[in-house]
Formats: sequence, structure tokens, C-alpha cells
Amino acid sequence: MSYSSTPRPVVSSVLLTFRLTFLILLFCHVTGKYSLVRGCYHPVNRGRWRYIRCLCLLVFVFFTMLFLLLASCRLIPRDMYHVTDIEDALFFDWMHGDYFRLRVEEEQQSVTVPSIIIIQPSPDAPTSCTNDTYIVALVASLPSEASSRHTVRVTWGQAAITRTWPAAVITAEVRLFFFLGKPRTDAELQWIQKEAEDFQDLVVMDFEDTYRNLTLKTLAGLNWISQHCSQASFVLKADQDTFVHIPRLLTLLYTYQNVFRNALLGQVMYNPPVVTSGKWAITEDEYPFSTYASFASGPCYLLDNTVVPDLLVASRYMPYIPFEDVFMGCLAKTIGLSRLRVEPFLIDQFHNKSFCSFTHDRDSHIALTCLSSRQMVGVWEVLGQDRQLC
Repeated sequence: MSYSSTPRPVVSSVLLTFRLTFLILLFCHVTGKYSLVRGCYHPVNRGRWRYIRCLCLLVFVFFTMLFLLLASCRLIPRDMYHVTDIEDALFFDWMHGDYFRLRVEEEQQSVTVPSIIIIQPSPDAPTSCTNDTYIVALVASLPSEASSRHTVRVTWGQAAITRTWPAAVITAEVRLFFFLGKPRTDAELQWIQKEAEDFQDLVVMDFEDTYRNLTLKTLAGLNWISQHCSQASFVLKADQDTFVHIPRLLTLLYTYQNVFRNALLGQVMYNPPVVTSGKWAITEDEYPFSTYASFASGPCYLLDNTVVPDLLVASRYMPYIPFEDVFMGCLAKTIGLSRLRVEPFLIDQFHNKSFCSFTHDRDSHIALTCLSSRQMVGVWEVLGQDRQLC
């Protein structure tokens, strides 16, 4: 799930300040004790004590909003990237805080993470994680999308497969795995088995591979990583139509490695509104509120690998949400993970100026999404030439 724009904590806090101030002035006016035009500084009926009361209310509102502004938008010192610790609006916590709790007292678990493995890499395969693995990439795929997986392998996946990059050095060990649900036909299963033997990077789990089960796929992937790649430092979750610039990602992680501990990071959306129609529609039974907890946009985000076991435990006792990035945001909030917005981080091909400059040496975006296979190959071919895509 992604959104083209999101209200920032700064904007939201300022607007809320103006609204509350206006309501206080309106209250003073309606009660007939003050003139709205003359304001709190000119009491007309009841004397100085009402002037003091109204002034105190305004001062209280001002400093409360200032506190909210600082609390919900804590800045981490800027270098090449701008990292912001995003917290949900205070009123969101007041109204919905009880929802974000582990329902351990309920006998029936809300979510059962798929655990039956149909296909996985051999333990001694060269693609397996080692004690030196720094990033393990979880790429969501469908059984029928072999061509898209091939595109990832011959482009940014080379950072994991051959540890190479155009005009750059891959300074850490990266591992790449594709996670799929079960094939629908025997013929499709045979193709998948052949691909798995050739590349040793497929993990096929026993669940129906549909869009509404994408949350199950991500949880199954994290569960597999916790068992086979627990020594990795970070988990990168990416869609297969997303190009991830691994050298820039490594620069980001090296710079803020201590800050990113116990964190979910990416293009974090600040309390985005719930969508009630279209592809991202959700019913009130599935999620009862009008805004989501802040979450990292699904095409590309990262997790500190040490928190994955806690997320998996929490997932069993939270109401299931079919949108995996939203659900991960809810889990992060429930167990107290920092949700860190990194800027610049993720762009799509529809933002023409940023899209065209992604391959330029001076650009610092981490990922580019909503790409066709042809576009991904085009990005790869231009990298290292210090020129724009278009």
C-alpha cells in the first residue's frame, strides 16, 4: 500500500493549534463575555479574572501544540539523509490506544503464520546466510512471475548474487530470497522447482497466494528469516517492481546504524486516512478507525532483524489486516518499535523529476518503485555513468 502524499506532523500540529485557538475565541464570544473582534485582551463584562482565564487557555493550547510538534517529529541530526522519528498523533493514542495491545487473553489466535515449506534453498547453497550477512532481502513474488524475478536477479540483485555494482563497491554481504505462495497447478509447480534448483533463492510456502494474503506472505518470510538468517543485521522487504540502490542503502545503514536499532524505517506515512473503496478498501470490521497508525510504505522498508521474533509473536494476537505494510505498522506500534522516516528514500516513476535523476551520482534516493521489467533494466544500464534516465 502507498499514498502519493501524507500530512506531516508539523502541518497537522500547526493546523490543530489554529483550530483549538479559534474554538476558544468562539466560546468566549458565544458566552457573551467577550467581543470576538476585541479578543481575550479586552474583557467587556466580568472583569479581569475572565481575561486571565482566557489568556491562560490560549497559552496552554500554544505550549501543548508545541510539545506535540516536538514529540511527534523528533529530528535526528542530518547528514546525507534526514531521519525523523515518527509517532502517532496524541489524540490518536487517546482514542485508539486500547486497540494496539496484544490479545493474549483470547484463546483463539488472530493470525496463524504459514509454516509449511514446499520449497526452500539447500542449507549448503552459496545463497545461504552466513555469520557475515548484513542485509537479507525479502522480495514478495507470485509463482507465475518468473520473468520479474529474473529482472531483479540481473539488476539490483547482483549485489547479492555476484557482489557487484556499476562503478561502486558492495562493502557488505547481502542475501536475496523470493517468497511465494503455493503454485496453482502441477505444471506451475514443476517450473518453480526447476527455477529453485537453478538459483537457490526461492522460498515457497503452503498458503494461497493472493493480494489479501500478502500480510501472511510477509509474516511467513520473516518467520523463515528468523530461522535461517537470524545472524543478519537488517531485513529489507521489497516488491519485485522496486529497484533498490544497495550502495546507497549501505551508506545509510552505516551512517545511522545505532539509530536504526529496534526500528522500522523507510518512507513512513504519518497517520494516513483509511481508504473505503478500490484496491485498498478495508471494512470497519477489519479496521474500525478512520486513520491508520503510522507505517512504512510497502514497496520498500527495513527492519532491525533482532526485533523480528517479537513482531512474529505480536502478530498472533493482533486483528488481521490484509495490507502488510499497515499491519507491520500496527505491530511496530504495539511492541514499541521506533518508526523512522528517512528522506530521501522511496520514489515512483510518476514523480518525473526525481525519477529521471535517480541514476545521477548526486541523487541519494534508496529505491525506485512502480517499474516495469524494461524500466528496471534501463536503470541498471545507466547506473555508473553519472547521467539521468531521461
